[in-house]
Amino acid sequence: MTGLVRHIVRWVSRHPSLKRALVNTIYRLPGLDMALRRAASQSSPSQTVPDVDAAHLSIESRQVFDRIRGHTPR
Repeated sequence: MTGLVRHIVRWVSRHPSLKRALVNTIYRLPGLDMALRRAASQSSPSQTVPDVDAAHLSIESRQVFDRIRGHTPR
């Protein structure tokens, strides 16, 4: 998201009644709703593998990390 959009989102979040009115309005406009959802999903980061130095992990933590890393697409 751009800085302006983030600022607007924060501002609207601080005004619950305005937020509810916007959500209700957007919900009634399926094309706008889907476009906003698509834009939001594209701007959020995809699943990533954390950058962890396994040498500094305990044996138990390393085993868990290896299991998680084995199930996460690279």
